[in-house]
Amino acid sequence: MSYFPVLRHSNAEIGAYSNLKEETKKAIIPIIESRRIATSNRSKWWETFKTIGTYFKKTFEDREFIYDFRQAFDFIGSPNNQLLSDKGVDLVSYCSQKFKEQGLNYIPAFHFDSADWYVEAIAKSNPDKIAVRIRCWSFDEVLDSIIFDRVDTIIKKYFDNAVKKFIIIDFFDKISNATRIESAVEVFTKLQNATPIICLSSCPANADKAKPMTFNKIAPRSDFATYLKLKQKHRSLLYSDYTVRLTPEPDEGKKIKQENTYLKVFYTTSDSYMVGKSTLIKDNGIETFVKVCNEIILSKAYNGKNFSDGDKAIHDGAHRKIVIKSHNKLIEYGISHHIEFTINYFRQNSLVLREV
Repeated sequence: MSYFPVLRHSNAEIGAYSNLKEETKKAIIPIIESRRIATSNRSKWWETFKTIGTYFKKTFEDREFIYDFRQAFDFIGSPNNQLLSDKGVDLVSYCSQKFKEQGLNYIPAFHFDSADWYVEAIAKSNPDKIAVRIRCWSFDEVLDSIIFDRVDTIIKKYFDNAVKKFIIIDFFDKISNATRIESAVEVFTKLQNATPIICLSSCPANADKAKPMTFNKIAPRSDFATYLKLKQKHRSLLYSDYTVRLTPEPDEGKKIKQENTYLKVFYTTSDSYMVGKSTLIKDNGIETFVKVCNEIILSKAYNGKNFSDGDKAIHDGAHRKIVIKSHNKLIEYGISHHIEFTINYFRQNSLVLREV
C-alpha cells in the first residue's frame, strides 16, 4: 500500500470506500477521522459509537484502516478532557473494544500533542501497529525538533514493540511553502523504524469559484505533484490526501436551505481538480445537472463509466438512468473517482503498491 486517503466517519465518505473496486480496497489504507459527538449528546456520547464495531466490520472486513479519535471532540471541547461512559470507560478504550470484539484489523492513531490519557488508552490495547499524526500546519518550523523529540519519546515509552509505526506528516491545505514541507519531511523521516506518510491537499474546500452550468478546472493538483517531487529524494515516503473533501459536514446546528444550493461534483485529473456545477436547485438545478453530466462524459477528462462507481453514476445521470439530487451522493461520487484515479496513476507509473 502506498496511498492513505483521509476519509471521515460519515455515510458519504464511507460509502465511497464501500463502492471501490476490490483490488483498490486492497491497495489502500484509509485514515478514518472519527464521527463527531453532538453537543446535545455529550452526556451520552457512547451512543454515537455503540454500533461502530459491526458497522466497520461490514465496511472493512479484514482490511486495514487507521482510526483517528481526535475529531470526536470537535463540537464538545478539547480532547485533553477525558470523557467517561456510564461504565467509566474513555472514548478510545470504548471504541477499541468494539473493534476488538469484531476482530477488526485497525491501527489506532494519536497526535503529537495528545493528552496522556489518550496515548495510554491506545497503549492498553497493545496494538501491533500504530500511527501518529503530526499536524505540521498548526505550528512553526522552529518547533519541529521539539515535536520530534516528544513523538520519539512517546513511541519509545509506549509503542517500542509495535511492528509497524506510521508517521503522518500532515500539512492539510497549507502547501504553498515548499521549503517548509521539505524541512518537516527531513526531520520526521528520521524517526527510527517508522514509515513516513506525507498528507496534504490542494483541492478547494468548496466549489464557490466554479461557474454554474460548467465543467471546468478549479485548482491545480499541486498536492500530488508536491509528493512526486518529494519522493525523488525520500524514496520511502508514502502518500495521503484529503481526497476531494477538505472540510467536514457543516457546523453543528447550521441550517442550509437546499433550494439555495447547487449540485456539484469534484472530478480529479492528473494535474487538476475540476468541478461540474448546476444552476441553483430552485432554478431547475436537478434538471440542469443532467446537462452538466453530459458535458463531463463528453470531455477529454472523463475516464469512462467503468472506471469508478462515481463515473458510472455520472454516466447514468447524463442518460437519465438515475436522478442525481443528493449532495451526499455527489460527495461520494467525487471521492470514489478520486481514489480510483490515484491508485490507477500509481499502477500506470510503476509506483509499486508494496506491502507496508
